[in-house]
Amino acid sequence: CFMNAVLQCLSSTKPLRDYCLRRDFQQEQPPGPRAPQELTEGVPGAGGSGVVGGGGRSPDPPTFPRSDDERANQMWKRYLEREDSKIVDLFVGQLKSCLKCQACGYRSTTFEVFCDLSLPIPKKSFAGGKVSLHDCFSLFTKEEELDSENAPVCDKCRQRTRSTKKLTIQRFPRILVL
Repeated sequence: CFMNAVLQCLSSTKPLRDYCLRRDFQQEQPPGPRAPQELTEGVPGAGGSGVVGGGGRSPDPPTFPRSDDERANQMWKRYLEREDSKIVDLFVGQLKSCLKCQACGYRSTTFEVFCDLSLPIPKKSFAGGKVSLHDCFSLFTKEEELDSENAPVCDKCRQRTRSTKKLTIQRFPRILVL
């Protein structure tokens, strides 16, 4: 029963169905084992390319992305380096989670990948009619208040204080599974 439901969903997903029927997966080469020098590349003192030149010259300091979009793109690139596939191309998106400490105002933003979203269903529509998909997304992305018992420890003031949490979709997948 469950296998039938999965097969029906997959066969109804045109890009994945066509990919399988054309046997495009046979053209792809799985990544091979990495050479030891690739594993240490960029690590200072490990024989990699972390130090430019020689004779005690120090490496350039690492650059850290400044904006949330730059950080999101960096996290996405790291994810694709490890997990790139046709399934990822079609079904994986990225969530942005913002926590804000109500005591000191510090804002912490994290990014995580998702393959599907479980949306809450409100009891009634925000517009007064039938509950719509828009209503479900609005509830999913609504800012949530966390009391000090449920809040994480703030990175700045190092205490559990009241916080707010807001989820947004940073990067939609080509095919969104709800």
